Amino acid sequence: MTRGKLICLTGPAGAGKDTLALELLTHFLERGHRMNLLSGSSFFRTTAAYVVSLGYDGKETLPMNIWDDIRIQISELEGEKIGEVVHSNRVIGRYLPSHYMQIEVGTVGSNLAQQLASRYKEFVIGSIREQIRANSEEGVHTLFPARDSFALAASLDSKVEVWCGYIDASVEVRIKRLRERYNNRGDEETVVERKVREELQRDEQDRRSGTLPPKPTDFIDIKTRQKVTMVNDASIIIYYLDTSELTIPMAAAYLATTLQNFFSYGHSPVVGNI
Repeated sequence: MTRGKLICLTGPAGAGKDTLALELLTHFLERGHRMNLLSGSSFFRTTAAYVVSLGYDGKETLPMNIWDDIRIQISELEGEKIGEVVHSNRVIGRYLPSHYMQIEVGTVGSNLAQQLASRYKEFVIGSIREQIRANSEEGVHTLFPARDSFALAASLDSKVEVWCGYIDASVEVRIKRLRERYNNRGDEETVVERKVREELQRDEQDRRSGTLPPKPTDFIDIKTRQKVTMVNDASIIIYYLDTSELTIPMAAAYLATTLQNFFSYGHSPVVGNI
């Protein structure tokens, strides 16, 4: 059986990585590929829901072994994504999206992020790695749009082949898209502007912390199929797509073509064939 590959998408808010991930998932599923879209937030929310089920609010000191010998996985039940807590290969907790909407789950998630940030993130990232490895062994590709997806890709063992795409757009275009997103949700103008500012501020904070990588200087431009100062010993080849002047279907088509070549041939060293 051919092992499944990992497709990582990162980039700033408003560049289009999440929307394009959904387009790519539909495209490849319709063509017979086995592919799973992972949402990092689902893992964090499932972890918070599990802590709530144990009777904790996230503020008190949690037992050091609270996450020992368990992991989180995301499964599908009747077309709906559900979070599962697994212990010794047995599911001991199941959480529907409706659980994530509960106020206490959101509160505990925030408390965990503040009080136990490193343990919380380490546990979740470990669970995501395990799901990616399991998908790969079963011949399922994993599509992972997340700000820190490149860092996770670098930490995987070499058995999982990785494709990394940096989705970008000009600041002006990203601001316009973010405004449209929040306007379409019915938010008032002052709320829209506040949320746009918060998204841009988060980009800067995440760049400083290393969660969101900066625009790469060594990459393969997907539109021009040209290498840009690509170093020969790069551990991860980065594919770059500026969506500023592209519609979603156009951007998705560029990505789909490049990914299809990757699925068929791996990372091609020949620029004209990428």
